[in-house]
Amino acid sequence: MQSKWWSLLLLPLPLMAGGRDPFQPAVDGCRTAQLSQWRYGGAISDPQLHIGILQDSAGKWRRVRADETLPTNWRITLLTAQRIEITTGPGCEPAQWAWQRE
Repeated sequence: MQSKWWSLLLLPLPLMAGGRDPFQPAVDGCRTAQLSQWRYGGAISDPQLHIGILQDSAGKWRRVRADETLPTNWRITLLTAQRIEITTGPGCEPAQWAWQRE
């Protein structure tokens, strides 16, 4: 009977230990570690619209517009021929980021 009692106490132990592995890096929900890996190639201009050319961290080139949300949940706030600015989202650090045309 005593051994059954102790086995009941050990049952929730794996559930409590199911948290994050402290030896692994924390999950970057804002993906701000990728910011330095992205590149801005410039923009194609129309009098009323700029379409920017942005290379992501995987090397894929994307056509982007102002006020568009990127797959990383970053929002483009400014797009000119020379510069692109984004906001990374609430609670993210840095909150804003900019790239110059290369």
